[in-house]
Amino acid sequence: MRRPQKIAVDVAIVGAGPAGLLAAQAAARAGAWTLIIEAKAQVGWPNHCAEWLPGLVLGQGQVPAEAPRARVGELECRAGQTRAVARVAGVVVDRPTWQKALAEEALWWGGSLTCRARALGLDEDGRLLVAGPAGRFAVRAGAVIVADGALSPLARALGLGRQAGAPAINLEVEAGPRPCRPAVEFWPELFGYGWSFPKGATVNIGLGGVTLGRRRLPALLAAWRESLLAQGLIGPGVVRRGGGWLGHDGPRAAFVRGPGQTPLLLCGDAAGLGHPCTGAGLPQAVDSGLLAGAAAADLARGVAGAGPAYQAELTARFGQYLGRGLAARQGAWALWRADWPAAARRYWPLWPAEAGR
Repeated sequence: MRRPQKIAVDVAIVGAGPAGLLAAQAAARAGAWTLIIEAKAQVGWPNHCAEWLPGLVLGQGQVPAEAPRARVGELECRAGQTRAVARVAGVVVDRPTWQKALAEEALWWGGSLTCRARALGLDEDGRLLVAGPAGRFAVRAGAVIVADGALSPLARALGLGRQAGAPAINLEVEAGPRPCRPAVEFWPELFGYGWSFPKGATVNIGLGGVTLGRRRLPALLAAWRESLLAQGLIGPGVVRRGGGWLGHDGPRAAFVRGPGQTPLLLCGDAAGLGHPCTGAGLPQAVDSGLLAGAAAADLARGVAGAGPAYQAELTARFGQYLGRGLAARQGAWALWRADWPAAARRYWPLWPAEAGR
């Protein structure tokens, strides 16, 4: 059996989503020789989310001018006959365009990217084993960043377990003759929600959550799509389809694995930073990716305190926020079958307080 090729880098990053790409930027800017490993054939495709970015991310300067497609200032929240409008600030972006720009920035700083490559785990010497287009290779890294999403195959391979969550499916469809408002919608048979976000000539629609009746997510999405089509809010054509996983366990117990031959840092959805109710995690991905990249570069240089400092910073930034989200989810679940509109108001963090949360 042929032995895998061996290479050495300062920082290896598994996953080329926003968290991984921003980690690569931060590590490369700090002077670390950085390798990004991505399982997909191309960065940012297919898309797995509603593509809504809160204004917080825009304020950090991480979104290029060509990525936004529509601005969002209001979000309509619907649960049966209960309606409310939340004031929000953000944009709907084209996710592939955004992530391509992030990748180009990381490469400009000196990072390297290999696609169609899967991280398999660590060997007995602490090297990262990767199956790529040209065969297997082993990466000796000063630090490894795990940024491969909520399902994180690498975290499972390393024995860190799979976090609980729920599936999500989405469509990008043609815009209809009537304007479609940014909205989230709730139904009694879905412990989760649906979304619709106009994107210029198209509209993103989707569902995510736990189904409580006989109909599965595809059937629920088909019915909602027909309703939106009948109202003239969307057109008949489908531009692209996607799907993903909404983690709802809250943050992992540890974002840093060590001590060991190879320090591991988890960030983004792989670290359980998605909101337990909404699944939204892009602000957390941006912050944790930048922090992880800087910490990994320090670890590769032998700064032993960089790992504990990263753990402490993520806990300080997101621990209480995600803890409140987990408590809201548990409270809504207990109430859902008895009074699902009231439970939906408790579940959705952006439901306006003045509208009776």
